[in-house]
Amino acid sequence: MKKILYLDADLLNKSIFDSLVSGNFEEIDVTALSSTSSGEDALRNNSYDMIVSQIYPERLIDGLNLVKNLRLGRYGNSNRNIWAIAYTTINLVDTPQECIEAGFDTFVPMPDTEHRLLVEIQRLLNIKSLNEKDVNVSTKVSCLNLESSDVDKDLIRCLLKKEFGNKIFLFQASSLAAAEEILKNRKIDFAICDGPGAATFAQNLRDGIYGQNLTTMTTIVCTGYANIGAKEDYLRLGFSAYIPKPIIKKELIKTISDLIPLLSD
Repeated sequence: MKKILYLDADLLNKSIFDSLVSGNFEEIDVTALSSTSSGEDALRNNSYDMIVSQIYPERLIDGLNLVKNLRLGRYGNSNRNIWAIAYTTINLVDTPQECIEAGFDTFVPMPDTEHRLLVEIQRLLNIKSLNEKDVNVSTKVSCLNLESSDVDKDLIRCLLKKEFGNKIFLFQASSLAAAEEILKNRKIDFAICDGPGAATFAQNLRDGIYGQNLTTMTTIVCTGYANIGAKEDYLRLGFSAYIPKPIIKKELIKTISDLIPLLSD
């Protein structure tokens, strides 16, 4: 089991990182922390194979100085030479070189739409991804699940995992604001929606508010609103397909497979 220490003050980023890693590597344990001080304590008291860190001191993570001190052995020698990836929203001209000079092994900018981070983790730790022979990271499909119910989020996650395995990167959001943040920072191929904000999300997509390149993105509504005419109402709002709750697995999987050709190969 490989151990990664991930430092980021943003809760959404931590959730996304954990989802990406757990969905692609079986033998990795992630410890996600929110401040420089908690990271320093973790390094003093535990052994890791890699650290992935933001670098912005004004937002609680002073990754540059932390890695400098790490390389100097100030947190002990057990972690002194572990792999270090700067994974950050700060991407000025000199930022990559500044990170390398501080002791990072590589630099990956956010948003990482091409999933370069996964490639770097795999390369540095010399590990295989799940279903590596069958699925290439660059050909995976990204799904955004906007769902207010934790039970339904878990159900959709399990259904997609069982049917499509690791062909899908699943990003889950409980609110419109969280979904919009993910959409802003990640390449999303299709969405499954329900709950407050779902209709607004679909309308904003079609109106080009999230960018003209997303106006035709496949968007499926899964909802308990199943009155007569509900399907037509949702399709008029801009949804690509309508699935009533309780969700019937075969119906959901067939709809996704029909709308997302890559998943039916």
